[in-house]
Amino acid sequence: MALLLLIIFGLGVVIIGTVLAVRWQTEDEPVTTPPLANAVDLKAPMAGPEKPNGPWIRLSIEPAKAGENDITERVVNAEGALVPQAGTAPPVTLSFTNLEQQSTSDEVSLELDESGTVVLEDQELRDNGWWRIEVTARPPDGPEVTIPFYAILPDPNINGTDAIPTVDSTTAASAVYDRGLASMTGLHRVRFRQSMADGKANVAFSEHAINDGSDGQPPAFHYRALGGLEAYVVGNYRWMRQPGELWTEDGSSPMIPPAE
Repeated sequence: MALLLLIIFGLGVVIIGTVLAVRWQTEDEPVTTPPLANAVDLKAPMAGPEKPNGPWIRLSIEPAKAGENDITERVVNAEGALVPQAGTAPPVTLSFTNLEQQSTSDEVSLELDESGTVVLEDQELRDNGWWRIEVTARPPDGPEVTIPFYAILPDPNINGTDAIPTVDSTTAASAVYDRGLASMTGLHRVRFRQSMADGKANVAFSEHAINDGSDGQPPAFHYRALGGLEAYVVGNYRWMRQPGELWTEDGSSPMIPPAE
């Protein structure tokens, strides 16, 4: 069930997906795709999404496929610049767990160098599938924190879409999926936080609240991008504002309930 929730929610909470640039095809201009990246590059604020002004943990994985991988962990500020560390900075602990094979978690502790970087070479990630990599570190002015990152091996951004192995479904797996889907679509009021990442050190956080109207109130939706846009949709009306600006009112399509 934990894996199912990871697949259903994780693709909406923590997304490490393939981003393809598509152009219109003409006789003289074929469809092209961007070049593959060299490494998966993930990032998360050490104090949580409510405090995006830093410091952040930045984690890269290369070549992001089963076998030996080079893992680099950095402490950066909100603009991405390295945060120098004092000589007494505590070691960083990296923990690796395969969520599909139930592999025993490996744990490694390493010292930060003066630039705030840890490099772990030839770390064995034995199996394909979804991995959780937990980074435990202490920010310069706060208590120790543990930040989870999620990655899929082989990652299609690095190794191409054809690198992902296809796995036949089973009756038992389909039953678990159908049961989880029925539970989700049967909800009437939902609150959740979403984290969207592109594997290139870009990440966006947002909060969502949905009421499908089954309680007699108009169907409504609230969206807030942390540090950005905020919007309410009630029935066919929408109120929206940017930080520091006044609310604006406009028409809107009805919100999409959990059942859909």
